[in-house]
Amino acid sequence: MIPLLPYYTAVLLLAISGPEVQVHTLSGQSYRGPLESLDADRLTMAVGEKSVTVPRSNLQQLNSLGASVQQPKAEAWVELIDGSRVAIDRYTSSGTTAKLSLSAGGEAKVPARRVRMVRFRGPQDERSPEWLRIVAAPPTSDVLIVRKKDKLDVVSGVIGDVDEQAVSFRLDNDTIRVPLAKVAGLIYFYPHAERLPAAESVVTVDGGSRWPARQLSLVDGALRLVSPAGLETTLPLGRVRQIDFNVDKFIYLSDIEPDAVQWSPYFAAGRLTESLTRLFRPRKDRALLAGESAGDDGALKLLFPAERGAPTMRSFSKGLALHGRTQMEYALPERFSRFQATVGIDARISGRAAVRLTVRGDDKELFVGTIAAGEAPKPLDLDVKNVRKLTLLVDFAEPADTTAAKRTDTKPEVSKHSDVGSAEPSDVGSYLDLCEARLVR
Repeated sequence: MIPLLPYYTAVLLLAISGPEVQVHTLSGQSYRGPLESLDADRLTMAVGEKSVTVPRSNLQQLNSLGASVQQPKAEAWVELIDGSRVAIDRYTSSGTTAKLSLSAGGEAKVPARRVRMVRFRGPQDERSPEWLRIVAAPPTSDVLIVRKKDKLDVVSGVIGDVDEQAVSFRLDNDTIRVPLAKVAGLIYFYPHAERLPAAESVVTVDGGSRWPARQLSLVDGALRLVSPAGLETTLPLGRVRQIDFNVDKFIYLSDIEPDAVQWSPYFAAGRLTESLTRLFRPRKDRALLAGESAGDDGALKLLFPAERGAPTMRSFSKGLALHGRTQMEYALPERFSRFQATVGIDARISGRAAVRLTVRGDDKELFVGTIAAGEAPKPLDLDVKNVRKLTLLVDFAEPADTTAAKRTDTKPEVSKHSDVGSAEPSDVGSYLDLCEARLVR
């Protein structure tokens, strides 16, 4: 007869210990087993018959080894100004508070002023060229996106309260209630960037939700997190697919709100229209030409020449897309010492195109050079230690710009074989991608 007590004891311990995870450390170790505890200082997990503790400062990544939980398609998605992208079943907003009914389970509240965008479920694919063009353009006011048959229409105004039936929207001097069934999305506009606490990790859960976290801990077998935007929630550990602890080691520029952004056209004649400004202002994690052709996923793309055969095209999920003439200014956190990026003319551009890129740290030029189509993308690795303000300037290329480049900490990198030196300055094709632009500790 099989002794039942040890068997049931083992099953009970397995249930209590939770799902199995794999942890990778910055020092190269890898551990596999159930997670026991996680707080601001350390992670502890069961490995075989012993417990292993890893300091938070040495954690690189945690991956769930359990089967992914299939979820119904989310009714809506919410994006916060801290980069959170959350699948929800319901979104309401009243006064200063927004309430989210999470697809992963539970509810959460967040200050309404920290909601960047809401995408309601509808027949239009959120990766359709029409939707991508709308959400990629920086807003100059609140934007209501409404469905008109099989098309999307954009209306500028002021978004008010949102309940389960309608969106309150002020258009000119009138306030109207737009039925939720007609609303495809909401984009909130904030004229001044709000400084938020830095994230220490990023949590990805079943269904694709992504949560930057400034506080993260294991409480009663569930993951409790607080995002930089102030969203507090508790997630079942079985729904968590990955925790990336590298956030504090580097941060992407596309996840930081710039202190100042200025775009001016090649020919400045009269007042700039809102549609023109929306078309050419910088975009985060999206190409300026996103959705121009059918099947275009909108990602940043660069061409890398090969020694033999055709060049290789690479797509990047993170980065900035800038058109000449654009200047962006960032206030840098003190903990970072390097600015890194891979820069090049977007792969969608062919022919003779070039821009002049200047990177300044405070009042010092860190890089000056021409980036031309047809040349290999250039890796940047610049010293920004003790720099408090980082400025990026993308200007229209001049003939002399193609003959030399200047960097304070490395040798010039502009190709001697560029053929744009004889061309007149132009805005044609001046689409620069700063791929994986990030600050590194």
